[in-house]
Amino acid sequence: MSVDKVSGQRRARIHAFDTARGCAVVLVVFMHVNQQLQLGSTASAGLAFFNWGAASIRMPLLFMLSGILASGYLVRRGRDITRRAGHFAWLLIVWGVVAVLARMVGSGSADSLSTRIQSVLLPQSPLWFIWALAIFTAMIPLVARRPRGQVVATALVIACLSYTSPIHDLLPDLPVLKTARHGVFFCVGLMYAGSIVDFIVANRMRTIVLLAATGAALHAANGLTDQLLHVSILLIPEKLVLSTLALTLAASLPQARLSRGLQWLGRNTLPVFLGHMLFVDYLVGLRIDAGQFELSAGITLCSIAASICLKRGLDVAGFAWMYRLPTIDPAVGALLPGLELIKGKMRNALTRTQDAA
Repeated sequence: MSVDKVSGQRRARIHAFDTARGCAVVLVVFMHVNQQLQLGSTASAGLAFFNWGAASIRMPLLFMLSGILASGYLVRRGRDITRRAGHFAWLLIVWGVVAVLARMVGSGSADSLSTRIQSVLLPQSPLWFIWALAIFTAMIPLVARRPRGQVVATALVIACLSYTSPIHDLLPDLPVLKTARHGVFFCVGLMYAGSIVDFIVANRMRTIVLLAATGAALHAANGLTDQLLHVSILLIPEKLVLSTLALTLAASLPQARLSRGLQWLGRNTLPVFLGHMLFVDYLVGLRIDAGQFELSAGITLCSIAASICLKRGLDVAGFAWMYRLPTIDPAVGALLPGLELIKGKMRNALTRTQDAA
């Protein structure tokens, strides 16, 4: 195989990941916008059907991609994995506190201290995705030396059991229950990353058609039963097939302006996921007079843009630590960049004072 062909395949792989993540995060924000809008009115049949269909792709695809991108940690040191899990735990705490403060300001009601702590540690919000990533990342050392089929089979059993009535009634819906249901997608991406990458890069039209037909058949069979366990046995393979189809389609997209925009958005998934609800709640509260689809799409785009602008503004203002775990410098024992930035500002202020004197 020539160097140019290998390089082209790697570029296609990276583009596919970024494009798929960009599409998935748009679907997530769009769903949250519709959920907030439905608190005041009933969604149209078209929007309800679209969100129902997108449910088989958005979160399974994000978790599968997260597993693929985390596959490198299977051969990393335990310290690296601990730091990665700590990164997600840090984001959970920081943005959990931000969500509590935003809720206090928005509603004007004061929750009890135990309720506030619980909302941070067991987030009943989009932050459950970060909570799940922290759990899955921390478990990587436990599965690194296990046969990959055994790992995926265990995750599949856990996911199926989470659909049964006793478990469904026992566990809170967010984040424990949803984490149990989505672990299988993370494990598939983690343990079969190389196979998935090879498959989506070497896609053929008949493979795309086959995946689409298989997903449609599983979806149709899923509608023939209302038993939760039977639903899970059909629903989980359906989501795996549709997520793989989404990645395959993303890899086959030409490098047009739209796909490049989705790739850029895919590289900025984290700030959008962390900050979009702050703007969704506010924009929905404005009660803008427009059609449901136009309003949902407009609020989605505005919330995504505002989240990225918030990230840029906080970086400039010296609050980049809100998006990544501060680094500990072993030489001086200082937290970087947070404490170093504060020390630098103090030195500048002292210098200006001395010059004025």
